[in-house]
Amino acid sequence: MLKSEAPGVRTIVGKLAAIGERGPGAITFVPPIAKGADTESVTVNLARLSDEAAKIVQTPTILTPSKVDHALAHGGSSLGGARPKVSAHLPDSGEFLDLHEIRIGGPVPEGHHPSIVKFSPADGEATGQLEFLYWKLAKKAGIDVPRACLINDGARSHFAVTRFDRIQKPDGTWTRRHVHTLSGLLHQRASDGNLDYRDFIRASRTLCDASAARECFRRAVFNLVAGNRDDHGRNHAFRYDEKTRAWSLTPAYDLTPSVANNLIGLSWMGSTVIPQRFAQVVQLAEAGGIERKEAKAIYESVETAVLGGWKEAAKYAGVPSAIATAWEKEIFSHTRALREDVAAAARPKIRPASDETPAPRRRIKRAPGSQGSRMSL
Repeated sequence: MLKSEAPGVRTIVGKLAAIGERGPGAITFVPPIAKGADTESVTVNLARLSDEAAKIVQTPTILTPSKVDHALAHGGSSLGGARPKVSAHLPDSGEFLDLHEIRIGGPVPEGHHPSIVKFSPADGEATGQLEFLYWKLAKKAGIDVPRACLINDGARSHFAVTRFDRIQKPDGTWTRRHVHTLSGLLHQRASDGNLDYRDFIRASRTLCDASAARECFRRAVFNLVAGNRDDHGRNHAFRYDEKTRAWSLTPAYDLTPSVANNLIGLSWMGSTVIPQRFAQVVQLAEAGGIERKEAKAIYESVETAVLGGWKEAAKYAGVPSAIATAWEKEIFSHTRALREDVAAAARPKIRPASDETPAPRRRIKRAPGSQGSRMSL
């Protein structure tokens, strides 16, 4: 999309200038070029914007500016991720919005908040509703999540989330916050498979505090139970507070169903095999300084929220029943061994009765006048 805005740009510095003030986090590039200054505000049709995004993804050749809706590049040229998305200003109107048009670029209007809208493809897979479902489950499981909503454009629903790299100042204006992904922090590419949940929980405890380690463990358990295998190093991050000069975990993001037969994001205590015993779960907790009793309580609360609350949350999110049932069966299947091990550990242990019945003690009748083992003659 940067090529559509500034087709003559070929250098890294040129690309940074084209991104300008629109990139994630707090780092900007001055002076910006093209639409990098982010001063222009436009209102665009959401359904048409989503269709244009799909065309860009499916087109193998470079598109010229005449073939691309300029608003798409204006709002989402540097957000990254597998699904096309756009940065927009959304109204503070609850978890379900009916919007045919959205506002992109420029200052955030009053009564709005900076958000990221992830376009749902027209494939009938209810992508937006599923991500909203997982956001709802994570929230119920006690995980820190950003504000989110579903936007109905008249044809399909798109998942949107408030940007946690932006913060509102007392005067009502918005400013930026530094954000560092786990991959960037540890200088590891997410695609290399070198990052482990042990790295994540130790980094959380060292860079933040013990409560961050507990939050990290809760997220790890959620991804394990809910079947989110897209939990690579760029989908975990930290943000910096310039007032307190301290780092904290960002709210959890990119929580989606992506069941696989092994761990393809972060490994678990050095293994890509999906944990099937509760002892493996406890190992991660102990790496973060969490005792077994607390680890068990966290695991049980997450399992109850996800598996016990699945049907209700799926209905609330508007996931078609056939799709919700299919994913539910998949998740229950992949977690069966672990759930059975947890249940077995919780059952009280009863000592089995011996098959041999002890013989009754014989009472010895002594002869009259006897003392002990000696008899009088």
